[in-house]
Amino acid sequence: MSDRRYYGKFITTRGRIELDRQIEEWKAKLAESLKVNGSRATRGCDSSSNGHPGTDSVAADHENMRRIITDLTLLRSQATRAEPPASREVLRVDMVATLMYKTEGSSRNGREVRSQIHVVGFNESDCDSVPRKVCYEAALVRPFLGREVGAQAHVYIEGKVRLVTMTGIYFLSDRRVKKPAVTDT
Repeated sequence: MSDRRYYGKFITTRGRIELDRQIEEWKAKLAESLKVNGSRATRGCDSSSNGHPGTDSVAADHENMRRIITDLTLLRSQATRAEPPASREVLRVDMVATLMYKTEGSSRNGREVRSQIHVVGFNESDCDSVPRKVCYEAALVRPFLGREVGAQAHVYIEGKVRLVTMTGIYFLSDRRVKKPAVTDT
């Protein structure tokens, strides 16, 4: 079994593209606001000193936009790119795992629940997607990173500690349905 310790922030290629998009979006918002408000909104000015009411709030908005851009840029620079997994044998970032657990009840009437989760970088979680995108830092994912199919762990789900088994690992691209090419006749 490989080393299961992970340090730092991991980001997938899709996550980096999304982060870049957010940075550019905030830069565009700041540029537009500076263009609209011109020199009225400068750092440190207030409405009493320049005769333009509300410029202190505009300056504060600009400062907040700059802070967001700085934070996103710093986050991007500190993130480590999650290398595409080379093997299908152990769970890594940017892979999909099938997890199974049983609900309350005896072995006869307990319901078996199967769930597929796509392990993603720190900024890509989305529980509404199919399969659900879950950050590699989540309590549901951490016990299975670097482990093989059949691995089991006790995980807190739906208010109870449950024994969860990883029953499958695959790349998301393995399961995408390829549409047949359309030909003109």
